[in-house]
Amino acid sequence: MKLFNRITALSLVFAATAAQAEPVVVADFWSIRNNWAMTSDDVYVGTVAGCYEGLARVNYDGKLEPWLATSFNHVEPNVWEVTLKQGVVFQDGTPFDADAVAFAFTSLLHGEVSARAFSPKIFKSVEAIGKDKVRITTAQPLAVLPAHMAAPATSILSKAAYKPNGAIDPINHCTGPFTIVSVDQAQGLKVKANPTYWGKKPAVEDGEVRFILDANTRTVQARSGEADISRLVPATSVKQVNDSGVAKISEAATPRTTMLVINNKKRPFDDVRVRKAIQAAIDNQAISDALFEGLMPPANDVFRPTDAWAPKDQKPSYNPDLAKSLLAEAGIAPGSLKVEIIAYVERAEFKDIAAAVQQMLAEVGVQSTIKAAQYNAVEPDLLNGNFELAFLSRNYLTDVLDPAGFLSSDFSCDGGYNLAHYCSPEVDALIKEARANDNDEQRYALYGKIARKLQDDAAVVDIVHVNTFDAVSSRIQGFRPHPLNNYYLTPELSVK
Repeated sequence: MKLFNRITALSLVFAATAAQAEPVVVADFWSIRNNWAMTSDDVYVGTVAGCYEGLARVNYDGKLEPWLATSFNHVEPNVWEVTLKQGVVFQDGTPFDADAVAFAFTSLLHGEVSARAFSPKIFKSVEAIGKDKVRITTAQPLAVLPAHMAAPATSILSKAAYKPNGAIDPINHCTGPFTIVSVDQAQGLKVKANPTYWGKKPAVEDGEVRFILDANTRTVQARSGEADISRLVPATSVKQVNDSGVAKISEAATPRTTMLVINNKKRPFDDVRVRKAIQAAIDNQAISDALFEGLMPPANDVFRPTDAWAPKDQKPSYNPDLAKSLLAEAGIAPGSLKVEIIAYVERAEFKDIAAAVQQMLAEVGVQSTIKAAQYNAVEPDLLNGNFELAFLSRNYLTDVLDPAGFLSSDFSCDGGYNLAHYCSPEVDALIKEARANDNDEQRYALYGKIARKLQDDAAVVDIVHVNTFDAVSSRIQGFRPHPLNNYYLTPELSVK
């Protein structure tokens, strides 16, 4: 009997150990598409995996805070000096110091493609000053430099991560709480807790990030318990997940807007009257109510009305009679304008929004077809201007925790991500003025003025502000939604 009890007890110990050893699985909507290039959106996978860290970060309250740096000092209009945290080592055992930081930033600055948050149009050079300080020189006065240092693209990896062909190898080369140990660029990656992490030690030993592009599949994995955290579950699946008894929805109001991008340089959309007609034809309140049951509020400009820099009292632009009148004024007869709308499939909601917009455009005499494709397949055409209309979900604080980064990349004449191909010398001047202004109230007023101008010019059609819904397993403890959806595998996560 004693032997039986010992065997039973031992079996229970083994069972408990096995249960604890099960990795925490994150079902992600992205995959590695650019060999981990720091100038691409692959960097966000590094933050989701708990590997990438930068000199600053956006905390869970949406505030900027130093991270691998301890202080930022604006010593001259175009010069900042940054003091680094001591006692940090990369996962390959090499020291995190000023030389490593200068090397990482210089590599980023001189890449074939510019990083939106660290473009050579904004930054000039980075040099080491001793072991624990770097001097960053900008091409123009930059009051919000620390905000650029929180962008995932400015994460610091060890020198060994940077390959001669421009590819990045993140395995064992980060500073974060988790170490990437294997990668399948199409399927996912695996991580282990970093035993030398400088901060709080992770409670979870093993983790996995699966690249699951289809939102419905991520939802199924959440409801079945196959995934512990499923990112970006569609709003239409919220009730199903909550009723599953397996997982619950974690909701976050994000600084993200779903918009219809209009190619401003392609005829007839180079005529502001045609763009404003498209804008007036779309009833975003109806889209919010019918497709999202109000979970995605309608957008009357690119910023949420609760943002400190948002213009006040913006009114809905929906007016189908005005749309018809503007098209007639521009010489476009009913039914004569035929357009293609691109909707990338990684955002499951785009299919339904596209169908609604297609019907609304038809009601004012504009015929349209919908092209559904993966984002990676259509991005070259978007960047080169080989399109007419396209849906885009854009986080206006994702690159820099200040609207200047987004406005510059998306709406300046030479912006690196100006998919609208919009160009206004007035907006460019306002962005430059805002970048140099360290008075928050004055800078925010400039952003509000820019937002009004973009709306008046119908540079894009803002449709809804995005609330994100992550499905979290009931076995997971310590998960907290991040306002920029950056952090998932964190030291705070634990398993029941």
